[in-house]
Amino acid sequence: MMKERFAKLLLGEDMSGGGMEFILLLPFLMSLQIFLLQPLSPQRKLMWRIEMDWLLSVTDFIVELKPSLQEFPGGGTFEVMVHRPRSDLLVNLPALKKLDAMLISILDGFHNSEFDYADRVPPSGLSEDSRKRLQLCRECTHQILKAATAINNNVLAEMEIPIASLKSLPKCEKDYLDLSSEYSALEMANSVEASVHIWKHKYLRRHSLRAKAETLLQNLRLRFPGLCQTSLDTSKIQHNKEVGQSILEGYSRVMESLAFNITARIDDLLYVDDATKKRAAAESITVYEPVRFDVGSL
Repeated sequence: MMKERFAKLLLGEDMSGGGMEFILLLPFLMSLQIFLLQPLSPQRKLMWRIEMDWLLSVTDFIVELKPSLQEFPGGGTFEVMVHRPRSDLLVNLPALKKLDAMLISILDGFHNSEFDYADRVPPSGLSEDSRKRLQLCRECTHQILKAATAINNNVLAEMEIPIASLKSLPKCEKDYLDLSSEYSALEMANSVEASVHIWKHKYLRRHSLRAKAETLLQNLRLRFPGLCQTSLDTSKIQHNKEVGQSILEGYSRVMESLAFNITARIDDLLYVDDATKKRAAAESITVYEPVRFDVGSL
């Protein structure tokens, strides 16, 4: 009953999910951050589950009307409109919950590890089996990152563009690419995304240019996975009034951030392992002094 009241309070009695301006409950979502490759404590894991259970309970009451065939008691059928979960939530929420469980499981796997953050890795580096498990975890986490990013991109693409953002879009395209830093890449992403929407809304005949710009934007995000959100995406999130989209965007963004952090921590550990093994190999080389002979004594 409390969850139902909580959901209807946020929805404003509008079961479509768009009845009121909804400021995403970031304190719920941002509570799950990791800085070390180790299992979450039982308390943190329990709190995360409770918080997500409450937040996602809102989606149980976001529905849409769909036609359905009903049978008459005496035979025959008739069509009626029935409430069903909204299609975007029906598809994306189970996927995000699965990614969530997989990431928690990956963190749980870092118990009784050969490495320790206080004492560093073993003097001789990680064993071959441990390193292979780390690389497997990294590949799995990278795939989760790609899946979460895809969901987030799809949700953002469906969000309405604020009128103020449309008016502020530049009227011309860039002539060159500057990828010398992540900052310049973000500036480029902002410009490219603006061009996509200009061509989409004003120059539909330039479909090929829009497709090239969308591909370029996707490649920028792949090359710089930690790239901040573009100005347009930030504006969409800030002005979004659709509750279901806000929840999907926030949930997928946190899964994306968590997967990225785990991947980065594994990369750090593999880098330290490589450096440790190189140092151990260098220290194990025995330096032999040249043998000197006194010719006069022979």
